[in-house]
Amino acid sequence: MTKFNKKIIFSLACITVLIFVGVYFYSRQQNYTIPVAVLQEEGNGQALGHPVQEMPTGIIILLCYDTGLSYDYATGEIALPYGAAVVSIEHSYIFHVHTITLDGVHFPRRFRLLVAYCPLVALVIQNGNTITIHTQYGATINYNGGYIKPVNLRDIYHTIILIDPGHGGHDPGAPNVLGGDYPSEADIVLAISQKLLYIFDEPGILLIPTRTTDEHVAITARIRMANRLADYFISIHANADGVSRNSGGTLTLYGRAAGSAEFAYTFQNALVYALGSFDRGISDTPAVMILRYSNIPVALLELLFLSNPEEAARLSDPDTQLFIANTLANAIRIHVDKDFY
Repeated sequence: MTKFNKKIIFSLACITVLIFVGVYFYSRQQNYTIPVAVLQEEGNGQALGHPVQEMPTGIIILLCYDTGLSYDYATGEIALPYGAAVVSIEHSYIFHVHTITLDGVHFPRRFRLLVAYCPLVALVIQNGNTITIHTQYGATINYNGGYIKPVNLRDIYHTIILIDPGHGGHDPGAPNVLGGDYPSEADIVLAISQKLLYIFDEPGILLIPTRTTDEHVAITARIRMANRLADYFISIHANADGVSRNSGGTLTLYGRAAGSAEFAYTFQNALVYALGSFDRGISDTPAVMILRYSNIPVALLELLFLSNPEEAARLSDPDTQLFIANTLANAIRIHVDKDFY
């Protein structure tokens, strides 16, 4: 091999290495993860020249310094870059992730890091004009002007209720007897849940959904969320009879936790009265996992029968879904007011 060929091969190797290095650093700049870290020797508020790689059980968060993001220790607020406005905040409480989409902001590629004390936040990820904040359980993100602030839910709400649209994703639940063009159980209960979340506006009470899209959420995740965060647990379902199309009515199942039976009665009575449906009463069914393992009052609502053509038509109707959502909202207010005041 001639010296000329060796030089060409060496040059090509160097170019290849430079390309890989460039791609690596470019990708790091496009999606930069800022982990939890213990307080460094530099002290609070000191800039660091590099990210901390360890993930210990600390409560210190690293924020992008030169991007305009900064943390105010006194107020607990994270200041957004100048000129930035929040377009939307999507809260996924069950996975304690809050996705914040910004408008009118450009993050520079080169920035430093800042150490700050923020006990409610576990992780911050900045990617383009999106900031994703992972909070501790029981925390959320509020937006006020040019600031976002992690807050403890218990500092805002005296009652937290987990709203669980049953099934979802690869588990569609009961089929609709009306045929393939009509929604399945998972779609119907999700629509009712979404309407309930939209119309409910009661100071001091927060409704948290286990899902807001057609996705699968493990039963264990729903139970864990209820036990860690909520005061009450409502799981919404539609019933079905695989033998007869004449079966109908409303049934509410309740759990083992103290107060579950009274909680179930509130919704059973409200639904039967509002829908004019056959009253199947309430039932203790310990074989159902969320009823057995939930440590808070839980009611599993079997609204109507999807195997009954008349009741399936009612459940498939958006106006009836809104009517059911309003009925549930009123029942929540009645029960919480009775227990709280």
